[in-house]
Amino acid sequence: VYGNPINLVNGLSAESTTTFTPSNSALADQNPLFLSPSVRFQVVKSNESFDNAANFEPGIYNPSVRCDIGKAKANTKGCVYPTAPAVMTTIKLTDPDVDESAKHIKEAFLAGKPGQFIAASPNSIFRSSSARPLTRLRDAAQRKANRAESVKMCKIKYGPSVGSKCFFTGDSDEVATDCDCDEFPFAATNQGGTDASVKKIDASDNRRAGSRLGTFFNAERVLDGDEFFLNVD
Repeated sequence: VYGNPINLVNGLSAESTTTFTPSNSALADQNPLFLSPSVRFQVVKSNESFDNAANFEPGIYNPSVRCDIGKAKANTKGCVYPTAPAVMTTIKLTDPDVDESAKHIKEAFLAGKPGQFIAASPNSIFRSSSARPLTRLRDAAQRKANRAESVKMCKIKYGPSVGSKCFFTGDSDEVATDCDCDEFPFAATNQGGTDASVKKIDASDNRRAGSRLGTFFNAERVLDGDEFFLNVD
């Protein structure tokens, strides 16, 4: 239905790009919308009709596609391959803008906190069974409760003047507020809160890392309850 003819004059090596766009009516009925593409070849000689073409099922693996409107962030839309795990890579030890956040996340991983991406095999995009994901949390009340728990732990660890304001959880619909105590796993995850690691870091570093998390949620269409990972180098 969506394909274009491929001219195989020079042999069987050829590529074709196909674009399909879900209709707004389809997304209105089901949001998110799941699509299951398939590939079938029809083979004919040049200038002959496809009406009587021979059909060939190549047995190609076709991953499913998930599209949504406004589920990752208000007034946004996009599509992803949901079977491929979303992995955040923009918080780096080598980036001075977020290096303190990166160090804290690495320390949290060493302490046994979840969220680190472990490949199923070298160079694989799929997760190992030993990798423990984070899951996004969009419930505002629970995110607020997670923040409150982190503030409480910060005050115990650093004194009552630390974390006096609610700080940014990384949710893409929130606006960053001042803070100087970082938490991991993030408050915007189901793993945040009581069991999170807390550390005093530069406030602007914390906000930038949170902003990048929100951008990641939007770009990768990480919806409520979706699993995701981090790779911090």
